[in-house]
Amino acid sequence: DTKIFDVENQKIVGIKSDGTTSYFYQDVALAQKLSAPTLYLTGFEQEQHFVALKHLFPHIKHLSLGLVMLNGKKMSSSEGNVIMLNDVLELVKNQFDGNEAVAWNVLCGFILKSSPEKVKKIDMAQINNPKMSGGLYLSYTIAKLKSAGVIINIEGKNTFTNNTLNLNYLNAKFNLQPNILLQAILNHAKTISQLYVNLQIKDNLNNKKLFTILAEDLLFGMNLLGMYDVD
Repeated sequence: DTKIFDVENQKIVGIKSDGTTSYFYQDVALAQKLSAPTLYLTGFEQEQHFVALKHLFPHIKHLSLGLVMLNGKKMSSSEGNVIMLNDVLELVKNQFDGNEAVAWNVLCGFILKSSPEKVKKIDMAQINNPKMSGGLYLSYTIAKLKSAGVIINIEGKNTFTNNTLNLNYLNAKFNLQPNILLQAILNHAKTISQLYVNLQIKDNLNNKKLFTILAEDLLFGMNLLGMYDVD
């Protein structure tokens, strides 16, 4: 009574002889119920499982997610090393006077800087270093522009003014690689910082207008990546 799936010359057990179902069979049963394109998010160790499933159901997509490591240690429920997000967030908040928006941006920067399937390394020794902490650098850039009098409003904004940023966004979206967009807006922030050194904003309407456009693109990109506006 064993049921076998024959997928690309690979035989996969679906129903075992005792009547119990395999993990693969359960995903097949779910995929049969889903007529719309579906994106699965799982650990990268299940990559081959979903390659086989996609042969049967071409409308599905799978995004492999790498391990998250804190200070070089693997977070693993099987090893009893369970660390809750709120606990990590609290640790980071303590480094920034309890500012949750900045803390969240810092964590996003560490997690999103590499492609989804790669290991994510959160290093508490680097979170205060803008050169190593991308989320902190972006937060600092936004706050710096605001302190200089730039008013940033992205309400109703649905695209980048900068064509390079827009191209990188489309690339990131198509390939399911948010790290592409993060790197693009980090480069954009560096350009802003370079201009900031030489161009005075106060009492200069043209420069203020320039930095407003640049800042709105920056905050729009951060918003797409799930980051927060900061003061």
